[in-house]
Amino acid sequence: MPESFSKIEINFTYKERDFYQRLASLPHEIAERWREEYENLPEITDDFFIRFDQFCIFRNQAMDSSLELDEEISDEIRLEIEGVKKVVRETFGDPQHFLGNGYTAEVYELPVAPHLCVKYIHNQEAYNENNHIRVEHNFLAELRKFTVEGVRSPLPYFVRIHPSEGHSYGMEKINGKNLSQILERQSDNIELIAMLKTLDRETVKKNLLAYVTSLHDTCKITHGDLFQRNIMVDEEGKFYIIDFGKAKREEIGEDHEGRRKIDIATLTSEIGVFFNAIDKLDIV
Repeated sequence: MPESFSKIEINFTYKERDFYQRLASLPHEIAERWREEYENLPEITDDFFIRFDQFCIFRNQAMDSSLELDEEISDEIRLEIEGVKKVVRETFGDPQHFLGNGYTAEVYELPVAPHLCVKYIHNQEAYNENNHIRVEHNFLAELRKFTVEGVRSPLPYFVRIHPSEGHSYGMEKINGKNLSQILERQSDNIELIAMLKTLDRETVKKNLLAYVTSLHDTCKITHGDLFQRNIMVDEEGKFYIIDFGKAKREEIGEDHEGRRKIDIATLTSEIGVFFNAIDKLDIV
């Protein structure tokens, strides 16, 4: 390196390299504005890099605080949410707090918020084939007060949109398991299985079908994924329909009659298969 190459020049070379590297992580239009300003500067000074650094800090802060809270939540839940903003990011992937999963998402409890759980999208490409997470959250919000024969869906609490860490949303934690988990982990669910054996199968099926039929007729929504993994039961024997990632609102010109029939047929079959398996289990 020539002796005439000053420390100031070395410093600006490093800052320029860092500037271009950080531009690559920005949306194209934003990056181009900053690139054009930099390349048209009559003189390169520290002021430009300071302004750019502040912009990046403020933008990251805005992105990281992108929790969109549902309007109709209690003060108790609101306080829990305020206390879990960092934990939402940290909990994902921790097997100690894992609650369940599907093809595109995983659900985790939050250790500092006993009434909440969070659904994280782990396969964004596959998830994009279905509803956006905000659309799914909005279905739950619409069904907040919708209950039929004691069957309902979890209450929604917040949406977190984050372009680099992935999207997630928070909802009510149900103190129970989905039907697939109960059969797959029988030794962990002995009390639930014992309770299920006491239930009248026809009443359970009738109540679940009443909920889904009313979902179709009253709310004009079809679920599209009524398999055992999306039906939950809690410790008191109450049932829940979860995961509206494939749900659709009925619109003119679309084949919703076919979707209605599939919902009813799938639910009827899944409940029958589930209780046949429960009846065959021997528990101590």
